[in-house]
Amino acid sequence: MVFHQAQAADHSARISSFLKTYCVECHGADKQKGDRRFDQLVLPIVTHHSLIELQEALDQMNLSEMPPKKSKQPTPDEKSAMIAVMTDTLTEGRKQFASTGGQTVLRRLNHREYRNTIGDLFAIDMRMFDPTMSFPRDQMVNHLDNIGDTLQTSGYLLDQYLDAADAIVEKTFTSFVRLPEQKWSFKGPFKQRPELDSAHKEAYNQAYLSLYETTN
Repeated sequence: MVFHQAQAADHSARISSFLKTYCVECHGADKQKGDRRFDQLVLPIVTHHSLIELQEALDQMNLSEMPPKKSKQPTPDEKSAMIAVMTDTLTEGRKQFASTGGQTVLRRLNHREYRNTIGDLFAIDMRMFDPTMSFPRDQMVNHLDNIGDTLQTSGYLLDQYLDAADAIVEKTFTSFVRLPEQKWSFKGPFKQRPELDSAHKEAYNQAYLSLYETTN
Protein backbone atom coordinates (compact mmCIF):
# COMPACT_ATOMS: atom_id res chain seq x y z
CA MET A 1 0.00 0.00 0.00
CA VAL A 2 2.85 2.38 0.82
CA PHE A 3 4.48 1.58 -2.55
CA HIS A 4 1.17 2.22 -4.32
CA GLN A 5 0.77 5.64 -2.68
CA ALA A 6 4.38 6.52 -3.47
CA GLN A 7 3.91 5.43 -7.09
CA ALA A 8 0.70 7.49 -7.38
CA ALA A 9 2.47 10.54 -5.97
CA ASP A 10 5.36 10.05 -8.41
CA HIS A 11 2.99 9.72 -11.37
CA SER A 12 1.08 12.81 -10.28
CA ALA A 13 4.27 14.86 -9.99
CA ARG A 14 5.48 13.74 -13.42
CA ILE A 15 2.16 14.52 -15.08
CA SER A 16 1.92 17.94 -13.45
CA SER A 17 5.48 18.76 -14.52
CA PHE A 18 4.79 17.62 -18.09
CA LEU A 19 1.57 19.64 -18.35
CA LYS A 20 3.30 22.71 -16.92
CA THR A 21 6.14 22.40 -19.42
CA TYR A 22 4.20 21.60 -22.59
CA CYS A 23 0.50 22.39 -22.07
CA VAL A 24 -0.18 25.22 -19.62
CA GLU A 25 0.93 27.89 -22.09
CA CYS A 26 -2.24 27.20 -24.12
CA HIS A 27 -4.37 25.70 -21.35
CA GLY A 28 -3.60 27.77 -18.27
CA ALA A 29 -4.61 30.97 -16.50
CA ASP A 30 -3.93 33.22 -19.51
CA LYS A 31 -5.30 31.04 -22.30
CA GLN A 32 -7.84 28.24 -22.30
CA LYS A 33 -7.84 26.91 -25.84
CA GLY A 34 -10.72 24.52 -26.43
CA ASP A 35 -12.08 25.63 -23.01
CA ARG A 36 -9.53 23.35 -21.36
CA ARG A 37 -7.37 24.39 -18.41
CA PHE A 38 -4.76 21.96 -17.11
CA ASP A 39 -3.00 24.13 -14.54
CA GLN A 40 -5.83 23.38 -12.10
CA LEU A 41 -5.94 19.63 -12.72
CA VAL A 42 -6.07 17.88 -9.34
CA LEU A 43 -3.92 14.76 -9.01
CA PRO A 44 -4.09 12.00 -7.90
CA ILE A 45 -7.52 11.57 -9.42
CA VAL A 46 -10.31 11.90 -6.86
CA THR A 47 -13.16 13.29 -8.98
CA HIS A 48 -14.83 12.40 -12.27
CA HIS A 49 -13.93 15.87 -13.54
CA SER A 50 -10.20 15.19 -13.13
CA LEU A 51 -10.67 11.79 -14.76
CA ILE A 52 -12.29 13.36 -17.82
CA GLU A 53 -9.71 16.14 -18.12
CA LEU A 54 -6.75 13.78 -17.96
CA GLN A 55 -8.41 11.42 -20.46
CA GLU A 56 -8.82 14.33 -22.87
CA ALA A 57 -5.15 15.24 -22.52
CA LEU A 58 -4.13 11.62 -23.13
CA ASP A 59 -6.43 11.36 -26.17
CA GLN A 60 -4.84 14.43 -27.75
CA MET A 61 -1.35 13.07 -27.13
CA ASN A 62 -2.25 9.73 -28.69
CA LEU A 63 -3.59 11.59 -31.71
CA SER A 64 -0.37 13.67 -31.84
CA GLU A 65 -2.50 16.81 -31.57
CA MET A 66 -0.88 17.95 -28.33
CA PRO A 67 1.42 19.70 -27.90
CA PRO A 68 0.77 21.64 -31.17
CA LYS A 69 3.53 21.49 -33.76
CA LYS A 70 4.43 25.17 -33.24
CA SER A 71 4.86 24.69 -29.50
CA LYS A 72 7.71 23.20 -27.52
CA GLN A 73 7.81 19.45 -28.12
CA PRO A 74 8.80 16.56 -25.82
CA THR A 75 11.18 13.97 -27.19
CA PRO A 76 9.59 10.77 -28.56
CA ASP A 77 10.84 8.81 -25.53
CA GLU A 78 9.52 11.45 -23.13
CA LYS A 79 6.15 11.46 -24.86
CA SER A 80 5.87 7.66 -24.85
CA ALA A 81 6.78 7.52 -21.17
CA MET A 82 4.19 10.18 -20.33
CA ILE A 83 1.47 8.35 -22.27
CA ALA A 84 2.24 5.24 -20.22
CA VAL A 85 2.16 7.21 -16.94
CA MET A 86 -1.14 8.88 -17.83
CA THR A 87 -2.65 5.55 -18.85
CA ASP A 88 -1.63 3.95 -15.54
CA THR A 89 -3.01 6.93 -13.61
CA LEU A 90 -6.33 6.78 -15.44
CA THR A 91 -6.58 3.04 -14.86
CA GLU A 92 -6.06 3.50 -11.13
CA GLY A 93 -8.46 6.46 -11.11
CA ARG A 94 -11.25 4.46 -12.71
CA LYS A 95 -10.92 1.68 -10.13
CA GLN A 96 -12.13 3.93 -7.32
CA PHE A 97 -15.28 4.75 -9.28
CA ALA A 98 -15.97 1.13 -10.23
CA SER A 99 -17.62 0.37 -6.88
CA THR A 100 -20.88 1.92 -5.70
CA GLY A 101 -19.85 1.48 -2.08
CA GLY A 102 -22.69 -0.94 -1.42
CA GLN A 103 -25.29 1.61 -2.55
CA THR A 104 -28.05 0.79 -5.02
CA VAL A 105 -27.64 2.73 -8.25
CA LEU A 106 -30.73 4.09 -9.98
CA ARG A 107 -30.56 2.73 -13.50
CA ARG A 108 -32.49 2.44 -16.71
CA LEU A 109 -33.87 -0.84 -18.03
CA ASN A 110 -31.59 -2.85 -20.26
CA HIS A 111 -32.89 -3.96 -23.66
CA ARG A 112 -34.30 -7.27 -22.43
CA GLU A 113 -36.07 -5.71 -19.46
CA TYR A 114 -37.46 -2.92 -21.65
CA ARG A 115 -38.92 -5.38 -24.16
CA ASN A 116 -40.45 -7.53 -21.41
CA THR A 117 -41.95 -4.47 -19.72
CA ILE A 118 -43.51 -3.20 -22.95
CA GLY A 119 -44.93 -6.63 -23.66
CA ASP A 120 -46.50 -6.86 -20.19
CA LEU A 121 -47.87 -3.30 -20.16
CA PHE A 122 -49.49 -3.38 -23.59
CA ALA A 123 -50.15 -7.12 -24.00
CA ILE A 124 -48.00 -7.22 -27.14
CA ASP A 125 -46.49 -10.40 -28.56
CA MET A 126 -42.81 -9.34 -28.60
CA ARG A 127 -41.55 -12.37 -30.51
CA MET A 128 -41.92 -10.55 -33.84
CA PHE A 129 -41.60 -6.99 -32.55
CA ASP A 130 -38.44 -5.43 -31.14
CA PRO A 131 -38.51 -1.64 -30.52
CA THR A 132 -34.89 -1.78 -29.27
CA MET A 133 -33.33 -2.74 -32.60
CA SER A 134 -31.68 0.68 -33.05
CA PHE A 135 -30.66 1.09 -29.39
CA PRO A 136 -26.93 1.18 -28.59
CA ARG A 137 -25.59 -2.09 -27.21
CA ASP A 138 -25.89 -2.50 -23.43
CA GLN A 139 -22.52 -2.44 -21.70
CA MET A 140 -21.44 -5.68 -20.04
CA VAL A 141 -19.61 -6.13 -16.74
CA ASN A 142 -18.48 -9.66 -15.96
CA HIS A 143 -20.99 -10.94 -18.53
CA LEU A 144 -23.86 -9.06 -16.81
CA ASP A 145 -25.94 -6.46 -18.63
CA ASN A 146 -27.87 -5.07 -15.64
CA ILE A 147 -25.16 -3.28 -13.67
CA GLY A 148 -26.51 0.15 -12.76
CA ASP A 149 -23.48 2.38 -13.15
CA THR A 150 -22.69 1.01 -16.62
CA LEU A 151 -26.19 1.39 -18.08
CA GLN A 152 -25.67 4.93 -19.27
CA THR A 153 -28.29 7.04 -21.04
CA SER A 154 -27.03 9.16 -23.92
CA GLY A 155 -28.77 11.78 -26.01
CA TYR A 156 -28.83 9.33 -28.90
CA LEU A 157 -30.52 6.68 -26.74
CA LEU A 158 -33.17 9.17 -25.62
CA ASP A 159 -33.98 9.86 -29.29
CA GLN A 160 -34.32 6.11 -29.85
CA TYR A 161 -36.69 5.85 -26.88
CA LEU A 162 -38.97 8.41 -28.54
CA ASP A 163 -38.90 6.50 -31.83
CA ALA A 164 -39.60 3.27 -29.95
CA ALA A 165 -42.55 4.90 -28.18
CA ASP A 166 -44.05 5.88 -31.56
CA ALA A 167 -43.64 2.31 -32.82
CA ILE A 168 -45.18 0.88 -29.63
CA VAL A 169 -48.21 3.18 -29.82
CA GLU A 170 -48.72 2.33 -33.48
CA LYS A 171 -48.36 -1.39 -32.74
CA THR A 172 -50.74 -1.23 -29.78
CA PHE A 173 -53.59 0.75 -31.27
CA THR A 174 -53.73 -1.03 -34.62
CA SER A 175 -55.25 -4.00 -32.79
CA PHE A 176 -58.08 -1.94 -31.29
CA VAL A 177 -61.45 -1.49 -32.98
CA ARG A 178 -62.26 2.18 -33.35
CA LEU A 179 -65.31 3.05 -31.28
CA PRO A 180 -68.22 4.71 -33.08
CA GLU A 181 -68.59 8.43 -32.56
CA GLN A 182 -71.19 9.38 -29.95
CA LYS A 183 -72.71 12.65 -28.89
CA TRP A 184 -74.27 13.70 -25.59
CA SER A 185 -76.32 16.76 -24.78
CA PHE A 186 -77.03 18.26 -21.38
CA LYS A 187 -80.09 20.49 -21.06
CA GLY A 188 -80.13 21.16 -17.37
CA PRO A 189 -78.39 24.06 -15.57
CA PHE A 190 -74.67 23.77 -15.07
CA LYS A 191 -74.30 23.81 -11.31
CA GLN A 192 -70.71 23.89 -10.20
CA ARG A 193 -69.32 24.69 -6.78
CA PRO A 194 -71.94 26.08 -4.34
CA GLU A 195 -70.01 29.35 -3.88
CA LEU A 196 -70.27 29.99 -7.65
CA ASP A 197 -73.92 29.14 -8.17
CA SER A 198 -75.40 32.54 -7.35
CA ALA A 199 -72.94 34.47 -9.51
CA HIS A 200 -73.38 32.10 -12.47
CA LYS A 201 -77.16 32.24 -12.18
CA GLU A 202 -77.15 36.02 -12.14
CA ALA A 203 -74.69 36.31 -15.05
CA TYR A 204 -76.15 33.78 -17.52
CA ASN A 205 -78.68 31.69 -15.60
CA GLN A 206 -76.19 28.78 -15.34
CA ALA A 207 -76.50 28.10 -19.08
CA TYR A 208 -72.78 27.49 -19.49
CA LEU A 209 -70.04 25.50 -17.84
CA SER A 210 -67.33 27.87 -16.63
CA LEU A 211 -63.67 26.93 -16.56
CA TYR A 212 -61.22 28.76 -14.30
CA GLU A 213 -57.42 28.83 -14.53
CA THR A 214 -55.30 29.18 -11.40
CA THR A 215 -51.56 29.47 -10.86
CA ASN A 216 -49.66 27.71 -8.16
